[in-house]
Amino acid sequence: MEKITFSSIQSIKIEKVKGNLYIRTWENAEVQIIYNPAKRFDANDNDGLLTLEAEDSILISAPKSIKSIVEEVRGNCSVYGEFDHFIIEKVGGNLEISHAQDINVEVVGGNCILGVINGNVNVEKVGGNLHAFSVLGDGLFEKIGGNLYIKGTLSNISCDVGGNATIICDSLAYSENKVRAGGNIKMSMQPETDFDLTAAAGAQLNIKVGQVEEKVLTRTIKKTFGAGGPKLSLKAGGNLKLTDRESLTEKEYQPKPFDDEAWSALEERVENNLGSNAMFDLSYFMNLEKEINEEVNQKTKFAQERIQAAMAKMNKKFQGFNFDSGFEGTVAKKQNKTEGVSEEERMMILKMLQDKKITAEEADHLLQILDEV
Repeated sequence: MEKITFSSIQSIKIEKVKGNLYIRTWENAEVQIIYNPAKRFDANDNDGLLTLEAEDSILISAPKSIKSIVEEVRGNCSVYGEFDHFIIEKVGGNLEISHAQDINVEVVGGNCILGVINGNVNVEKVGGNLHAFSVLGDGLFEKIGGNLYIKGTLSNISCDVGGNATIICDSLAYSENKVRAGGNIKMSMQPETDFDLTAAAGAQLNIKVGQVEEKVLTRTIKKTFGAGGPKLSLKAGGNLKLTDRESLTEKEYQPKPFDDEAWSALEERVENNLGSNAMFDLSYFMNLEKEINEEVNQKTKFAQERIQAAMAKMNKKFQGFNFDSGFEGTVAKKQNKTEGVSEEERMMILKMLQDKKITAEEADHLLQILDEV
């Protein structure tokens, strides 16, 4: 690896990096770039605008005041420190930003981690999961393919999530707030929050806000809380839980060090991986075992929800057989409409019959209802 230094730089435009990009803030006034001399690397200083293109991974150290634009990174992109201005257009792999004021991200092919954001977040598209650990402004997430976790003093929230959404929100200030998820939604807020709610769920809908406590299946609820005002629209393909009484499990962000010693160690690791497509470690972010277990449980959860709905149609309580497990498991995607009775549903009804929770006649009735819906 070799180093090159530039002085009097006001802006950096990273046009294309075919490997991974690592960029940090430091106290020096210069911009330093560490690159692989065996691969093509172009750096041009045009009156304070530094343009970069590299065929392999690079490491950049720059003052926090520099405006940075990342046009394309084929691999992963990791940003350490709090830059005053940072825009990301396209990252093919994973993106991690430890700190920022306002952040704009157009496309991330993999997963996205946002640590502490002391301003607004605008993310257009993430193919995988997104975790935003602390957001102190607006949160706009246009399309998240996987799961979303966001916590903060959100003045406004708008997101469209393919998987599950977990939102820990301190306040709602703007008139329109929308969350749509193909899987489950869990959202907690501060007590005595004034807002107008419209909530819809494909499975169980659980509302515990103020004096209201409702737990129903497959319906839409419209209610005004407190003096009303800001509108909150929630739509889940699976289960939906909204509460101001319970604390949802909070996740902690663990930023990696980026001092000179840590940077030298990172340089050594990058040099050892030159020419490869090795990803940098995001193990604390991705709990693969949990994700796999959630996928395995998907059909069982959906079968539970359909049997619950069938029970409701029969208008009968079944003593001692409790499906209501809190739905802490997640559903990766909204299930397609089933044709007839699934094997999971047959097994559950057989178990209820064997445990003498239902009669043979009631079992036949349940199977008939499930076959028709």
